[in-house]
Amino acid sequence: MIAVYVMTLQGFVLVTVKIILLVFALLENDIAGLSSKALSLYCLVYATRVIECILKTVPMFYTLFELSIFGLTLINTICVSWKSINPKIGEMLKKHDTFNGELMIVPCMLLSCYLIDVGRSMDPSMVFWKFSFLLEAVAMLPQYHFLKRHKGPTPSCASDFVGAMAIYHSLTILNTAYCFFNAIAYEPLGAYAALIHLYFYMDYIWNGKSDEERLARDEADKSSRVVVVVDRKTSDDSDSKKSNESCKHYQEIVLAPSSLEDNSLKSKSQCPACMCSNREL
Repeated sequence: MIAVYVMTLQGFVLVTVKIILLVFALLENDIAGLSSKALSLYCLVYATRVIECILKTVPMFYTLFELSIFGLTLINTICVSWKSINPKIGEMLKKHDTFNGELMIVPCMLLSCYLIDVGRSMDPSMVFWKFSFLLEAVAMLPQYHFLKRHKGPTPSCASDFVGAMAIYHSLTILNTAYCFFNAIAYEPLGAYAALIHLYFYMDYIWNGKSDEERLARDEADKSSRVVVVVDRKTSDDSDSKKSNESCKHYQEIVLAPSSLEDNSLKSKSQCPACMCSNREL
């Protein structure tokens, strides 16, 4: 019974995440941190699970659930791609969303065929089922790559999306552990995929924290250097002004410049205060 509750909670978390992303994509402009390639891979993940439900007899509730998740993910992907018309979002996607996630599709498919139990016939539904777990384990890599290349504060929409998916995979591990200790049938591949995802998530958290600290130090150093330069320039200007004002020759040039001849300053030595040519004054 607890396993059913955990699976229901997983579904609730996943549906909530997709709906929130859809609201952000339709009503807000703060989706610049989302990777369209990661969302496309998730579309493929849930599409294979829908195909698995069609090929295999499963409860109607589960089929409707997978269809809703696939539909929401597809709409999110279309909305992010449509929002990329915005120059700011399009430039960010072109600059940072460069991970070739499509290269992982073929290896995951080959590995899913290899993981079919020895002695069993090649069941297409099992191939799609295992393929969905394998691809889900690495589907978030384009998003992590996007955020790693992005310099500056992490966009709130992207950080919330990554954190919510980490919670979803944590519930997968919890459900697998409960089934294991209570001798309930479970799919170990789902737990392995969740562990891989959480490993990348912890790496993102650790490196992201280090990058934010480094950026904060750089900003502090830059601001301190600017203050020093401004203070030094201000102090130099004030000192030179005071020294010039204290010089009698400077006062004569300012007050009566026409009274001085051009050749009268050539034979005089320079004043150490204002670098003029009349030390005797």
